[in-house]
Amino acid sequence: MDTLIDAAVFRLFFESVSDALLLTDRSGAVVASNLSAQHLLGYNAEQLAKLKIDHLFPDLCKALEQQNQSLNHMEKRAVDKGRVLPVSLGDGSTILTEIRITALPQNEYLCVKINRCDIDEHWQKNQRTSENAECLRAMFDQAIIGIVQTDLLGNITHVNHYFSEITGYSEDQLLSINMRELIHPNEQPRHIELFQELITNNRPYTLETRYLCKNGHQAWVNISFSRINDALRQPCNCVAIVVDVTERALTALALQSSKELLTLAETATNFGIYDINLIDQHIHCNQRLRDIWGVSAEESFTLEKFLSGIHPEDRINREQLLCEYLTQEGLGQFHLEYRVLQPPGHDEIWVSSIGRGYFHDNQVTRIVGIIQDISNHKKNALAKQNNGLAIRALHHKQLATQTISAIAHELNQPLTAISAYSEFAYQSLDDKSPDLNKIKQAVQDCAELAQHAGQTLHELLNFLHQDKITTELLDINSFIRETISTAQNNSLGNFQTQLQLQPGLPPVRTNRLQIQLALTNVLRNSVEAMRDAGMEPKTILISIKATTKLDMILITVQDNGPGLSSDIAKRIFDPFFTTKTGGIGMGLAITRALIEANDGQLWLDQNCKLGATFHITLPISL
Repeated sequence: MDTLIDAAVFRLFFESVSDALLLTDRSGAVVASNLSAQHLLGYNAEQLAKLKIDHLFPDLCKALEQQNQSLNHMEKRAVDKGRVLPVSLGDGSTILTEIRITALPQNEYLCVKINRCDIDEHWQKNQRTSENAECLRAMFDQAIIGIVQTDLLGNITHVNHYFSEITGYSEDQLLSINMRELIHPNEQPRHIELFQELITNNRPYTLETRYLCKNGHQAWVNISFSRINDALRQPCNCVAIVVDVTERALTALALQSSKELLTLAETATNFGIYDINLIDQHIHCNQRLRDIWGVSAEESFTLEKFLSGIHPEDRINREQLLCEYLTQEGLGQFHLEYRVLQPPGHDEIWVSSIGRGYFHDNQVTRIVGIIQDISNHKKNALAKQNNGLAIRALHHKQLATQTISAIAHELNQPLTAISAYSEFAYQSLDDKSPDLNKIKQAVQDCAELAQHAGQTLHELLNFLHQDKITTELLDINSFIRETISTAQNNSLGNFQTQLQLQPGLPPVRTNRLQIQLALTNVLRNSVEAMRDAGMEPKTILISIKATTKLDMILITVQDNGPGLSSDIAKRIFDPFFTTKTGGIGMGLAITRALIEANDGQLWLDQNCKLGATFHITLPISL
C-alpha cells in the first residue's frame, strides 16, 4: 500500500513540474516523460517510450566516458553538475540543452532533467571559462614556484617552467618521468608511503626532501601534494607545489655544522663565549662564561651584571682600550685582559677577552668575543716577575757597586790631592807669617782638581751617547702601549694606567731602545714613589698630544703619589742625588741624557699639586 502511495505521489510530482523530465531504466530506455519534456523535444509519450536516451543525446555516452562513468554505474549519491549537449528533436532539428542525470531510490531508474540553453548565454559562459582557463594557464606557467601534475600512479603529465629549472630537465624529458625517480633513494620509501595514502584516503601531505637533478647535484625542495577529484568526486590526478629551499637547507646545515664545531671548540678549550647586542642591552653567553662570573643557569644574566663583574680597578682602563679598539679604522677587533670579581675567600680570576665589534651606520651595535681564564698564566708570570725583580735588584746593586768603584777610582786621586792642599792651606793660616802665595796656589790647585772631577762625571754621562744612534719612525701611541705592557709584565709589577691619546699623531724619529728605557725609568720612579708611600691603587695618567707649534710630541706622566718638595724638585736631575735608601742617584740623570740624545727634553712640573708630573718632548719627523 505504501509503495502505491509513493508511486502516485511521484507520478503527480513528475507530471506537474515545469522542468522537462525523462525517466529511464539502467539501459537508457525511456520509461516515462512529462508534458514539459514532450513539448521541448517534439515527441508524444508513446513516441518517447520507444526511444533510448542515446538516440536523443548522441554525445551523452562519449561525455560519460570522459568522466569514467556510465548509465549502469551512475550512483544516486553522486552530484551531477550537468553537461551541455545537443538533442535531436522530433522534427529532425537540433537544439543545445543542459542535462542532469540523477539515480532514484532503489537505484533502478534514472531521472534526466533537461533545460534548453540560451546560445548567447552559453557562448558567454564558454568565453568566461576559456578566459579563466587561459588565466590559470598563464599563472601556472609563470609562477615562481614549481607546479607539477601527475596521474594517480605518479607519472608526470604536466609541469611549469620553474619546476623544470629546479630539476634541470626539460619539460619534454619530465613528461616521461615518474615523480619518485626525482627523489633521493634514501627518501623514496617515505614519499611512496605518503603518496599512496594521498591516493587512497585523500590525505594531502607536505614533505621536505632532496631531488636528484640532471647535473648530478642535489636540490632541497619542499613538496605539497594534493589529490584532484572530478565532478563525480572520483580521483583523477594529483598536483604538487614544489619550492626550492636549497639555499636555506644548506645554510641550516652550515649553521648546524658551525654549532657542532663551536661546541667541540668550547669543550676542548673551555672558553667562555658571549654575544652582546648593544641596541637592546642583551647578552647571549654559554655556561662557561656564567661560571667565571658566578652566575647560575637559572639566573638572568644582563649586560649590567656582566660589566659590574669586572674588577673596579680595571673598568676604566678596559673601557678606554675598548673604545680605541672599536673603531672602523681598527676593524673593530680587540684583545683585553682584566680581572673578574670573586666572592671573599676565592682567588682572583684574570681573563683574556678576544673579539670584534660589528657596525651599523658607523656605530658599534654588536660585540662578539671569547673569554679565557688566564689566572694560572698570570700567577706564573707574577712569580717570574718577582724572580726577575730580585735578579734585577741584584744586578742593579752589582752595577751600582761597579759604577761607584769606577767613579771612586777616577775621583780618588783628585779628591786626595784636594784634601792635602786644603789641609796645607788651613794649617798655613795658623802660622805667624803665612806664605800667602803658597796658600793661594794651594786653593787654586783645589779648584782645578774639583773642575777635573766634574769633567770626569760629564764624560761618564757623555759616554752613554758618544756614538751615533740608530733611529726609526715610531707611532707614538702604539709605542706607549707597548712600553706600558713591557713594564707591567717584566719589571714594575702591578699598576694601573689611564691613557689620553690624541689620535692621528704624526710619527716621531727616535732610537726605540733608548726612549723605551727612558720612559720605563720615569714609570719606575712613579711606581716606587707610590709604593713607598703605600698608595693604592697605584694609578699613572699618561697623556700624549702635539705641541701648539706642531713640531714636537708632548708626553705627560702623572702619578697619584705623595709628590716632591720644592728642594727635592730642584735637585731631582742632579747626578748622585737620591732620596732612596741604597740608591746612587743616577736614574733620572741618565734618563734626561737619553731623551736629550734624541733631540728631546725631560723636565719636572714644579707647579703640580697632586703627585709628581714629568713632561717629555720628542721631535716630529718632518
